[in-house]
Amino acid sequence: DDDDDDDEDEEGDEEKSLMVSSVFKHTPSVLADKYELDASKIPTQCINNDTWIIDELENNIPSISVRVLSYKSRKGMVLSNTEPQEFCEKGEPPSDAIVLHLHGGGFVAQTSKSHEIYLRHWAQECDCPVVSVDYSAAPANPYPSALQECFYIYRYILNNSSRFGTTAKRIVLVGDSAGGNLAMALCYKCMMEKMRLPTTVVCIYAPLNTAPQLSPSRLLAAIDPILPEGVMRACLAAYTPTNQQGMDEKQIESQPTHGNKKEREEEEEEEEEEEEEEEDGLSLQECRRKQTMPTAYTQDPLFNPICAPNALLVRLPPLHLIAAGLDPLLDDSVSFAMRCSELGVPMRFKVFEHLPHGFLKFPRDGAQVCAAMAYCTEQIKNATHGIMEPDNY
Repeated sequence: DDDDDDDEDEEGDEEKSLMVSSVFKHTPSVLADKYELDASKIPTQCINNDTWIIDELENNIPSISVRVLSYKSRKGMVLSNTEPQEFCEKGEPPSDAIVLHLHGGGFVAQTSKSHEIYLRHWAQECDCPVVSVDYSAAPANPYPSALQECFYIYRYILNNSSRFGTTAKRIVLVGDSAGGNLAMALCYKCMMEKMRLPTTVVCIYAPLNTAPQLSPSRLLAAIDPILPEGVMRACLAAYTPTNQQGMDEKQIESQPTHGNKKEREEEEEEEEEEEEEEEDGLSLQECRRKQTMPTAYTQDPLFNPICAPNALLVRLPPLHLIAAGLDPLLDDSVSFAMRCSELGVPMRFKVFEHLPHGFLKFPRDGAQVCAAMAYCTEQIKNATHGIMEPDNY
C-alpha cells in the first residue's frame, strides 16, 4: 500500500510539473526534423565566439560591462567588482531564473542605466536577477561587435550562474528596439554554435527586418516624431560595417545590388563622375556605397533576423513579440510573426494599437502606457516561473 501511495505521489508530481512547464519540454516545432541545420551554409560575417575571444585578448580590448539588478540578496552573488571580490554569504537561495536584457538605442546610443526605469521594476516583480549588457555602440563598433559581446555574456552566465545569484535553470532573453534584433540574432548564434538556447525570448518593438525596404508601417517614418526615417537610416548605416570582414575593395564592389544590369551600369557611370566630389568630408561614391552596403548583409540572419532560413526559425524557443501600432517598425514584427506561425514556433504576438515606439520608457501616467508596461512585465514574470501559453500552442 505504501508503494502504491508513493507511485501515486510521483505521478501527481509529474502531472503537476507538466502542467506548469510542458511548453518548455515541447520540441520547438514539429517541422524541426524536416529542416536540417547546417551552420556552415548560413552566410554570416559573425565569427565563431572562441575565435573572437582569442582575438579580443590579443588586442587587449577592455572587458564587457553589465548591470546586475536584484531585489534580494542571494547566496553566491558577487557584491563588488574590486579585487578581492566579495560574495554574498547570507541571503535568499539562488533563483532558478534570470532575465538577460539587451537594451535599445538604435545600436548607437543609450546604456543599461538609461533603461533602469523598468529594469528595476522587472527585478522586483519577477523575483530574480536582471542582467543588462552594456554592449559596444556603433559606429565605432559596427556589426558584429555588439552581438559578439552579448553572446559572450550569455555564455558567461551559463558557466558562472552562481555569481549572479541564479541556477540559470530558466534564462529569459529580453530585447527592446535594437536589443530585440540582437536577442533574436543571439538565439540564431546559439543554434549555430550548438549552445543551450534561452528558455524564452521576448522582443519588444524590434527591428527584425534591416533590409532597406518600404512597408505600410515604415511610411509612418516620414512623419513620425520619435523614430523618423532619417534616424532609422542613420542608425542602420552606423551599424553596418564600412568594409566587409575578410573582403577587399574589389570583392565589395562585386557584391550583388538591387536593380537590373542597365541600372547598375548607369550607377557605375554616375559614381565615376562624382568620385572626386565631396560631401561632409566623404566622397559621394563612398556615401552611396555606404548606403547600399546593407544589401550585402541582408542575407546574414545575424544582421537581418527575418531572412533566417527555416532551419533556424523552427528551432526557436517560445517567443513573445510585442509591438506598437504607431511604430514604423510594426510590420517587422508582423512579418516575423507570420513566418514563425507558419512553422509552428510557440509564440505570442501582441500589438498595442495606440502607442508609439519606445513606450517602455514613457512616464506611467497614462492608462495605455500602464497597460502595456503591465503586459510586458506579466509575460516576463510568467516566463521566469516557467509558464507560457502561446497563442498557437
